[in-house]
Amino acid sequence: MRVPITSLAEYCAEAIIVAHHEDTSQLRDVLASNGFSVSEVRGPYTPDQLAYSKAVRCLVNHAHAWQRVIDTGRPVIVVEADFVPVLGFGTLPAPFPVPRDDSEGRFGWLYSAGSILYGADAAGFPHGHGNTTVAYVLNPGAALALADFFARETEKALPGEYRPWETYLGVYLRWERGVLNYIPTYQYGEHGGLANPEHAASGARAWHEADILWRRLAFLPAYAQGNRLTFRLRRLRGWLRGVARLLTRRFYNPGDVNPESRYQRWELAAWSVLRLLKLAPVLRPCRIPPNSESAQQVSKE
Repeated sequence: MRVPITSLAEYCAEAIIVAHHEDTSQLRDVLASNGFSVSEVRGPYTPDQLAYSKAVRCLVNHAHAWQRVIDTGRPVIVVEADFVPVLGFGTLPAPFPVPRDDSEGRFGWLYSAGSILYGADAAGFPHGHGNTTVAYVLNPGAALALADFFARETEKALPGEYRPWETYLGVYLRWERGVLNYIPTYQYGEHGGLANPEHAASGARAWHEADILWRRLAFLPAYAQGNRLTFRLRRLRGWLRGVARLLTRRFYNPGDVNPESRYQRWELAAWSVLRLLKLAPVLRPCRIPPNSESAQQVSKE
């Protein structure tokens, strides 16, 4: 099945930054240089929502972004304030086949440190399970489903309670709404923030760097604290965790393959190994906007 491959900038005109009190100027500049109209969501919160944990207030912010997608009727990229895109972010391919009608739900993780591969669709796009809402792209069909997810989650949220809603958002989309979770062949950027103390307090792993990136990052993540050696060591740790997840069958388990997958189990296994070596075949956009700053950056690499 041959489909036209569309770049992120061609598919999405807007990128929304979900933030609390962070300085997002550097991220805004990079996204704007990639051809996106950039806006931010920083609340507002109801009095009840102000009593929620940071994790649930983060969900509130994402829900505001989903509502904007519903209101505008256009696909949007949503990133959190500590996301660091790669160079040429906007020229990279959308992670799913672009539908003719955006009421047909599409959701793609642009960053997911804990992906699980379940198969590839008829066009060859990998899908499975993703987590961490640091960066993703969605269309109105998926946003409508997530609005229902938000309503359900906040109905049972308790003040101060930590809720790992990011880990089962994709499960809800896949099993309850029939929307595939498209996962990145290579990560479109990095979670660049400092460790979240709420994760550690709940017993979850506080760090989650990308395993393998499309390209070099547009700027140094905050976790590096200005030190290139620290940055390289953290990147190495992310890649080694990716290797460990592959070897322990947490990224790919032949028993989890969707029976409708285009590729057979051995092909998905080969793809999983090649991916960590930066050798996996990927679907690329048909064209790159020639006058964008991103295209000029890519040409210099």
